[in-house]
Amino acid sequence: MDYSSVWTCYQNDVLGYVGENYQRFYFFIDSIKANSKDTLQYKVWGRYRIKDAINYYVGSIRIAEGFAKLPEKYSIVEDNPLSGIQVYSMVSEWNLNAIGVKESIKGKMTSTFYIHQGKVFFDDLDIECSDSYRNNQFIGTLQSASGKEKKCRWGTFRIPDSEELDIGAADFFPDDKYIKNGWQSYCNAYLEGTQKGWEIENQSHWTLRPDTLQLKTPAIINDPDGYVNIREKSNVKSKVVRQIKENELFYFTPLFKTEWYPVYLDENEPCIGYIHQSRIKTFEDFPKWLQEKVRKKRDGGY
Repeated sequence: MDYSSVWTCYQNDVLGYVGENYQRFYFFIDSIKANSKDTLQYKVWGRYRIKDAINYYVGSIRIAEGFAKLPEKYSIVEDNPLSGIQVYSMVSEWNLNAIGVKESIKGKMTSTFYIHQGKVFFDDLDIECSDSYRNNQFIGTLQSASGKEKKCRWGTFRIPDSEELDIGAADFFPDDKYIKNGWQSYCNAYLEGTQKGWEIENQSHWTLRPDTLQLKTPAIINDPDGYVNIREKSNVKSKVVRQIKENELFYFTPLFKTEWYPVYLDENEPCIGYIHQSRIKTFEDFPKWLQEKVRKKRDGGY
């Protein structure tokens, strides 16, 4: 049987971190190919991101331990045709090497799956009814060119070994003290709770170049004076093209390696100028009435 589908499901829902400060780690599998002579061995290609650095990798996966039977699923609705189906657990060893960079990732992943009509399926039977639901739990290390090793963890919906980071009840949610380490866009999408918000969060994972980044995030100003000047160009000496006042909704595009972000009065309008990142409040800091206004707009309401 081919088990590659177990590792490639729900990739937009993979969450991870590196290091003791829980820096956000993005992980994606582009392709997996099973070894025709060894059914426990796979070749894998993909990418990972730390801060604004995206690296592509190539590596191997080997199913390392025998499959274990888990209890039949008991927490799914009775009329589900898969109710009571046998679920299995497996452990796989991952050895990944970045392409063009002297970085490597090694570790083990624990995954659960079930077999239905002769095919292998990612175990998502508890996804809607278990607050602790998780799968594809990877525990390993990332080794840099200098030889220094950092903790590297990722998983679907939840991250292993993340008790200090994950303070969520029904869903993963990062502790406030770690939000600055790459978790802001996730928090905004979670708190907004709209399909549009999650689409923006998912698109932002691999879109870093300013000439391709078209994501527009809702914002209000952060200034005790009650207004902020929007500049024609990305510097404080540039011409003022407009002022935005307190609690006036606008949109911005987060860019990397710059402190000035392009501003839009609406998601469907062109850029009107630039604002310094220190003058921006994102969704989690909106007044509640404005949060509700954004949700209705994103969901197609008025």
